[in-house]
Amino acid sequence: MIEIRYSTEAEDVDITGTSIEFQSLHNDLLMMLYQGNSSLYVEASTDFDPAPYDSYLEGIELKKADINEILIHGHSLVVQGNQEFLQSLAINLPRDEEKKSSCSSHHIHYDWISFGQYLSEGSTGLIFNLIC
Repeated sequence: MIEIRYSTEAEDVDITGTSIEFQSLHNDLLMMLYQGNSSLYVEASTDFDPAPYDSYLEGIELKKADINEILIHGHSLVVQGNQEFLQSLAINLPRDEEKKSSCSSHHIHYDWISFGQYLSEGSTGLIFNLIC
């Protein structure tokens, strides 16, 4: 199960998972988009130490919306936006490393600097950490 860490002072939310977990998130998000569903909720683990962040989030809510944004609502990460934004997010998840002969842990930043065509300056950024 993915782990989501955050701090109220941080500009980014850290999402950690395996290639299989990110592949599942990728598949579920694309299925939501192509089947015409408007939202998807993915539970996250709460049984871990969030350090160096202050806390953890209980899940991710992915929603179709007119405005692309990433925010914290209650105990969940909310990622909402148009079809193109959500497809871009799905495509850029780190999900294929375990298919190679040697897996290497790494991370991907999904923020307004790297994906400014989808997010505005100051938007909460996502850091996807692939663990092997």
